[in-house]
Amino acid sequence: MTEDFKPKLEKVKSGETAVNQPFEFGNYQVFQEQYAADPEFKTMSFNIENQKTGKVVDTIKVDLRNPQETYKLKNGYDVELKDFLPDFVVKDGKPTTNSSRPVNPAFVFTIKSPEHPKGERSLIGIKLNVGGDENQYKMGFAGTELSNISGVRIKKDLTLPFLFAGGMIFMVGLLLGMYWPHRRLWLKERNGQINIAGFTNKNALGLQKEVNLALTEVGLPQLEDRQKLREEGK
Repeated sequence: MTEDFKPKLEKVKSGETAVNQPFEFGNYQVFQEQYAADPEFKTMSFNIENQKTGKVVDTIKVDLRNPQETYKLKNGYDVELKDFLPDFVVKDGKPTTNSSRPVNPAFVFTIKSPEHPKGERSLIGIKLNVGGDENQYKMGFAGTELSNISGVRIKKDLTLPFLFAGGMIFMVGLLLGMYWPHRRLWLKERNGQINIAGFTNKNALGLQKEVNLALTEVGLPQLEDRQKLREEGK
């Protein structure tokens, strides 16, 4: 922050965004979400008029996104913007603003002229002109410019690498489960007898063949499928 409490900004990157086409910088993404139902005022132009003669002294254009404090006119006339209320309302008898969006702007101007060097002040807005009837000079609307606005969302997501790694691990596990059988074998000796139990998620015949090969190597009889023998009547 600076001494006048305004942020000191530094341009990082510029670009464009559209629906489903985020603008990216660093770890951030800027998404366009939707258009506002109603456009906002972009600029407003005012005529400085002499109420006695009806003559227009000059015209100023106020950029509502970056209004100036002073507008230098010809022939020694100046207009000072004392206050800007983007969304004008009156609360507790005092003018204030509901938001920072310029949807119902109002202005407090001071017009300095050779006849009135200290200035004549008035509050002017849409269908509003307070304090201007007694002044020699008044502000009058000369035109507006509108602009469509769109909401954006700024997102910072550092989980994508972890999601990618998790997806790869899941796929590897899925392939292992589909194409490689999981086998377990238990051996237990009890009263001179050896009990063998096995488990596999697929290819039970292959497990039986491997176990029989191991039993043959150590001089033990091969396993027999008793259920199959019973079915064959043996």
